[in-house]
Amino acid sequence: TQLLSTFNKMLPNMPYAMPKVTIDGLKTGTTEAAGACFISTGTIGSKRYITIVLHANNGGDNRFIATQRLYQFIQKQA
Repeated sequence: TQLLSTFNKMLPNMPYAMPKVTIDGLKTGTTEAAGACFISTGTIGSKRYITIVLHANNGGDNRFIATQRLYQFIQKQA
């Protein structure tokens, strides 16, 4: 049996998972031109959202923290 690992810290049971937000698609990455990036697709209720964070370069998990803030903003607008 092989274990799979993920760099997506927003999936269920991961450090940045959010209640009432279902993240079901993603792309993490880092390039010289775009810096640390994270693209997510997810749902809140019956609505689907796509978030894109570029240049989250201050180290650590900033790409996930910025994505959390986007989803928190979306939830407040609903």
